[in-house]
Amino acid sequence: MLNIQKLIQKCKIEDVISRYTQLEYKNENNLKACCPFHHEKTPSFLVEIVEKYFICFGCGKKGNVINFVSEIEGISFEAAYNLLAIEHGLKVNTTHLQLLNEVNDYYKENILKSSSYLLSRKIYRDQWEHWELGYSGETFDLSNEFKLYTSELEELGLLNVKNKGTISEFYPAVLSNRITFPIFNHKTPVAFGGRTVSNDSIKYFNTKDNQFYSKMNSFYGLNHAQKSIKEKDQAIIVEGYIDVIRAHEHSYENTISSMGTSLTQIHVQKLKNLTKNVLLFFDRDLSGEEAIKRSCKFLIAYGFENIEIGLLPEGEDPDSFLLQKKKLEDAEIFPIKSLIKELYSKEEFLSIIKLSKDPFSINQDLLNLYKINIETLFKKDHQNLFNSERYVKINKYVQLSLFLDVFPDYYEFINEDEIDLLEEAKNDPVFIRLKINNFYKKIKQPNDVFNKLRK
Repeated sequence: MLNIQKLIQKCKIEDVISRYTQLEYKNENNLKACCPFHHEKTPSFLVEIVEKYFICFGCGKKGNVINFVSEIEGISFEAAYNLLAIEHGLKVNTTHLQLLNEVNDYYKENILKSSSYLLSRKIYRDQWEHWELGYSGETFDLSNEFKLYTSELEELGLLNVKNKGTISEFYPAVLSNRITFPIFNHKTPVAFGGRTVSNDSIKYFNTKDNQFYSKMNSFYGLNHAQKSIKEKDQAIIVEGYIDVIRAHEHSYENTISSMGTSLTQIHVQKLKNLTKNVLLFFDRDLSGEEAIKRSCKFLIAYGFENIEIGLLPEGEDPDSFLLQKKKLEDAEIFPIKSLIKELYSKEEFLSIIKLSKDPFSINQDLLNLYKINIETLFKKDHQNLFNSERYVKINKYVQLSLFLDVFPDYYEFINEDEIDLLEEAKNDPVFIRLKINNFYKKIKQPNDVFNKLRK
């Protein structure tokens, strides 16, 4: 049974939310910030310390600390409860998180079996301990060690139950003969990456998504880098686990990894709450170029202010480069402005603008390079909207949203069905464009407008 109220009282909601966005005091009992759930320039997100709840007067998101973690991490309410409960020393109603901790401990106990490989990569004991590195063991070792938890390990992506050994009662591990890199949600391991120490053709492999973890929403090393990213107001993004470890060793503590994939829209949404300045280091090959192009697309669309691309010499990565006693600043570093036309045609750049939830936040220097005027662009687009079914459908909810922006105290009087429909309408690009262009006059008589909206 979930002990929700006990957890809410034990959690400092301000500490949890500050992991995801920059909070500042509004008064003694309230903190404010730009909302981590939608783009805004003026803070409308409020955290009530004593009452232990949050509310955004812009997008309407509100609730307790469990609601917040569930929403920001894209996981269920129960999964968010369990993550917070285990972090704060309360009992959880699942064996999965405790099992992830025990598997991590098991891997760490085996680390000496792979010490020769780690030492050959100049990764030493203090780094093993800091990053909680481990070794997965042989094919059936994990199944043998945790023989009572086969189904749970399969659900967590750690066992391949479909391929049971023909001469064994045990199941093969997804990660075998690999260095393990635990991926954390704050202080709790929720998944693992693995680097082969054998002749496996697949060098790196990640466990699959589970109820606590999605690769599309996760960074390796963020649990160690988050504070530094905020302090330096910049994130350095690399591809590999060892790149992150080496960068931190050389005082680039604001380094994180997208774990071998380009940045997704969800990655960027999460990152923008910490900083809007990014330096990318991807491999200097065709796949690296494609990763840069896909990543920058979302960084531009979400209004990142300073996007830089670091290019290392052919065949080098941050790990090998730093081992030569060089600095990342010694690499060729290009601001996105200098490469933008090589990455995107005008048509492709226009598609990025349409992807954005706030096109007016896109870097003006980039718009100037393509001779694009946002106001003119959207005015032209909207000329055909007024008689469309989409316009008629969302017209009411644009007005409702504008009204609540001006008079947030009326939010509690809107019925839940209307709020649900408003949230649905907000995902429509037509809604976003209409609101941005502010086609409606400023609301001056709240009672009249409110009465119309209630009909």
